[in-house]
Amino acid sequence: MMIVLFIGGCRPVRVDDYIYLGKKQLESANYKQAEGSFSTAINMKPDNAEAFYLRGFSRSYLGDNQGSIKDLTMAIELKPEDPRPYRWRGKVYYQLGDFEASLDDCNKAIEMEPKLLSAYGNRAEVETELGMFPEALADYMKVLEVEPCNATYLDNVSLIYCNMEKWDEAISYAKKAIDCDSKMAAPLINLGYALSRGKKDYEGAIQVLNKAIQIEPNFPEPYRHLGEAKKALGDLDGAISNFKTAIQMNDHYAEAYLSLGIALIEKGDLDEAILNLSKAIELKTDYGEAYHYRGLAKEQNGDKEGANKDFDKATKLGS
Repeated sequence: MMIVLFIGGCRPVRVDDYIYLGKKQLESANYKQAEGSFSTAINMKPDNAEAFYLRGFSRSYLGDNQGSIKDLTMAIELKPEDPRPYRWRGKVYYQLGDFEASLDDCNKAIEMEPKLLSAYGNRAEVETELGMFPEALADYMKVLEVEPCNATYLDNVSLIYCNMEKWDEAISYAKKAIDCDSKMAAPLINLGYALSRGKKDYEGAIQVLNKAIQIEPNFPEPYRHLGEAKKALGDLDGAISNFKTAIQMNDHYAEAYLSLGIALIEKGDLDEAILNLSKAIELKTDYGEAYHYRGLAKEQNGDKEGANKDFDKATKLGS
């Protein structure tokens, strides 16, 4: 929907009018139009921090992360007491994979405004990526005290507990997320993983993961976890089929290549196993577990020298 700026009478159009228009366009998800409105405001008043902040916000939604960072940095220079540009720049840095810069900005935003809950959520995401699980949990809990049915954050807490292999907690928070939003696939995936990996409840995991696939059939993760549960129950062909489906959906999914490679070793298809395990290593060069299983496949295939090299590499990587 096109939003037209109309000013009645003879009053000249002001900077605030374009900022108001841009905000309305943001509400309608018209990010390109909003960018144009904020650019006009900046041209009219180049020291307007709010216009730079909002244009940086708009550009992040347009995928222009570098342009967004530039605008948000200018907003900070013009109005350093405003925590919002720090918070949003931290989010953009997170999207770019610059987790240290993201963490610095989140910390600054929280230092300036301790009640800015969105900054705690952003910081928790960064801390999770950096393996700072206790810190991430503390930040998520800070938000959940105020928003106890925030399904996304409940799901993220469940995922952290999965990474920590605290299965009871992972299951509890996944179920809370599902209760808050039964149409989300992610907590079902976490629940299925925790039931399979942590509780060895493979039948229960299969039921939950199939439900996740019904909700979101294009996610590769539930197919991989489904394959692991089937393999544990002895359905090797079914597992291999699920692993291949996960790879078809995401051909950069190193963990799925590993799972497929291990299943193929069990099936006795050693050449195909080596190919898939090599792909896992190509995608994740420090994947010690993939080196270990490729060594096993090579050993069973008669390549003792190649096997020993892979075993040595796996040991150096801690597997």
